[in-house]
Amino acid sequence: MSASSFSDARKKLDENIFKVLNQRIIAAHDTLAEPDNQSQRWLNHRLFAVDGSKLNLPRELIDHHYRTPSKDAYYPQGLLSCLYQLKSKIPYDFDLVNHGNERQCALAHLKTLTTGDVVVYDRGYFSYAMLYYHMQMGVHPVFRLQKNTFKAIDDFRNSTQTDQIITLLPTKETQRDIRKQYPDIQFKALTIRLIKYTLEGKTYCIGTTLLDERYTIDALKEVYHARWGIEELYKISKNMIVVDDFHGRSERTVKQELFAHFVLITMSRLCTNESENLLNSLLNLQPDEMDPKQTIQANFKNSLATMSRHLEDIMFVPARCIKKVMDDIVSSISRNHQKLRPGRSYIRKSKKPVNKWRGCESTA
Repeated sequence: MSASSFSDARKKLDENIFKVLNQRIIAAHDTLAEPDNQSQRWLNHRLFAVDGSKLNLPRELIDHHYRTPSKDAYYPQGLLSCLYQLKSKIPYDFDLVNHGNERQCALAHLKTLTTGDVVVYDRGYFSYAMLYYHMQMGVHPVFRLQKNTFKAIDDFRNSTQTDQIITLLPTKETQRDIRKQYPDIQFKALTIRLIKYTLEGKTYCIGTTLLDERYTIDALKEVYHARWGIEELYKISKNMIVVDDFHGRSERTVKQELFAHFVLITMSRLCTNESENLLNSLLNLQPDEMDPKQTIQANFKNSLATMSRHLEDIMFVPARCIKKVMDDIVSSISRNHQKLRPGRSYIRKSKKPVNKWRGCESTA
């Protein structure tokens, strides 16, 4: 096939096919997994996190209303948002948008969740509308709360209490502002649990709809800090895969590349999880008996390379041969592993994209 024919065919490919493919891969895996596998759950809940990250995009996307971060910048930016399953480390839903409204993206991700799921959010996501729509869907949010959102929350933050259940209802004036963006919202008092704890000299204030006493402060603290996994996802995307090195120059082709890279991560992670389960099963320990220092993990960079090498085999071999291909992938991944090294910490690096070509300055 000539390059021009390939390019023409690519223009006709709906980028959302990769979202559908990702969901079908996950669904196919889930049908084969043990239904009561608690290693992939937290207190019997599926556990997710949502976060967004800015990406530099090709200059041509300005025509699709992607804006530059400043008047001197050359490249426009888009908001990449992802719903990430924390236990399995799988990107569950994702999108690229030409606005910066992370809450709007988060609400769009809710359609892929089911009643009882738990979603963790960092600062900036909490609002009355976010709380309302999560409760409507039966999904439990865990928000890190900012200052100056509701007086009742600020009062709790300034008090000596560490665990309190309150109700929230915006003022009439605020309700009018909220309804402009969410015309179908029905205002009522919403119940939320507030917890507070201090870690390394920093105070964290968390809000959630998980009201039962079995969700202890320590358990919720652990869940909030588990959201670091989605930060690792973006590190993989930007540093290992260099996802913002786009070949396409249109909105469709850029989204094709972005969404396809998430499918690659999902396939690689499922095989990596299988490899790690096999390696750790050789220790003959139950998950609750496992010392973190004994845990074996695969090298995920190698997993990505291995999956990339086998993609054509997966797509084109006869169905009767696919099991052998997958077994070969897991076997190859298993050969490159190491023991988990808990307790390591590094200075956090900014995810902010580099401001490429801020402007053309004369050197004369």
